[in-house]
Amino acid sequence: MPIDFLTFTPYDINYEKLMIGFEKQPIFDNEKLQRNYLNKWKTQLKSADNDLLRKMRNPSYLQKLIDNFQPHEKFQHKTNFNTGVSVLINFVVEPLVQMAKSDQQYSQDVNLNKFSKELKLVTWTPPENQKEDIEIKKEPIIFVHFYNAQAFTYLLIDGNHRVANAIQQGKESIPSLIIDPREMIAGDYFSSKFDKLFFIFQNEIYYLYQCKTQYQMTDKELLTRSYLSNQQFNFLDILPYLDLGK
Repeated sequence: MPIDFLTFTPYDINYEKLMIGFEKQPIFDNEKLQRNYLNKWKTQLKSADNDLLRKMRNPSYLQKLIDNFQPHEKFQHKTNFNTGVSVLINFVVEPLVQMAKSDQQYSQDVNLNKFSKELKLVTWTPPENQKEDIEIKKEPIIFVHFYNAQAFTYLLIDGNHRVANAIQQGKESIPSLIIDPREMIAGDYFSSKFDKLFFIFQNEIYYLYQCKTQYQMTDKELLTRSYLSNQQFNFLDILPYLDLGK
């Protein structure tokens, strides 16, 4: 059972139900190969969440997590799959915030109309109650490439209040820093190994589909692209371009 790192409680994932949904997606020509591929991922994910659960059952480990918990250093995204299964991915954002502060020269302006739900370019959650006295940060907001189970988008992992405030003030754009998946994986900006692996798996499904449909790659070529083949991100050359400018 993986962990909700905002409440430090385990939650259940029905892996069989989750994988049945992915089995229906046209990725590999060979259906048996696709089932084997998904079973390998299921084994990896279950192993990671079992390891994490064992750690959480250690009172000293759990207490250390609670003592060091800082809500502003964490970001959690929940994906609801069409099979009725929901999975949380917990990110550690503080190192990325420090990166945004030091690398502001690499930021790019994002047009605020790109946050419209109709465009489906950005996955983000507007604050329910934007407090007037909240301190608005100055550094760029932070995006990561993300497949949200419906479309390929940018996931906003830091900056919800800044975006809401900028929209409220009628601004046209906001500075942003886009972190590519390779950097996310290499930097290990996740609360656990399970979170990291599920982030990779969830996005890899989309990338493999793109390799299949847009680049007509064979099943053998698709397998070499998988993180399971070499523990690396192998899709930088086919990342979709999403225009966040004017």
